[in-house]
Amino acid sequence: MREFKVGELYKPGITQYMQGTRFDFLQSGAILELYFHRPTGDEIQDVTRGKFEIGFYERGSVIFVLFRFGGWQWMDAPYSVHLSQPFTFEELKEGTGYGLTVFLIDSATGILRGIRYVRLPTDFSRKFREAVERQKTKPFDKATYDAEIEQVYRSYSPADLAKYADAFCKIK
Repeated sequence: MREFKVGELYKPGITQYMQGTRFDFLQSGAILELYFHRPTGDEIQDVTRGKFEIGFYERGSVIFVLFRFGGWQWMDAPYSVHLSQPFTFEELKEGTGYGLTVFLIDSATGILRGIRYVRLPTDFSRKFREAVERQKTKPFDKATYDAEIEQVYRSYSPADLAKYADAFCKIK
């Protein structure tokens, strides 16, 4: 298991990233990577300690993970289980949920600027699992997946997608 330290490179030897977001689900739980160009102190504070909202919208072969921190605008990260390493969902008892680790990375330097770990609510976690299990049963083609993402982006903003969220929760 790799140890992550704020103020050090997120990945050894990588000092630049494209700006954007990335969501994945691993055996250890969900991860959300935010690649910002020179994040400000306020942005770091919002990501690591501020109000956080997360949801997802299932459309075709894509699950759009939707999120915002503080008073920010909605952002999204498309997800497909077919692009993840194999994992098995843990069974959830009432009052438990999957973990989510948020990493804020400076895209200009590769330095990890913030980490936040949250436990997602039981209901949200169960709905996410159901969406992923449905996604597993569908045939997957990367070109079709990419085309579906582009088609949605031509028609909807992340704020529009948030209005259609299949599940949603607020974390303080």
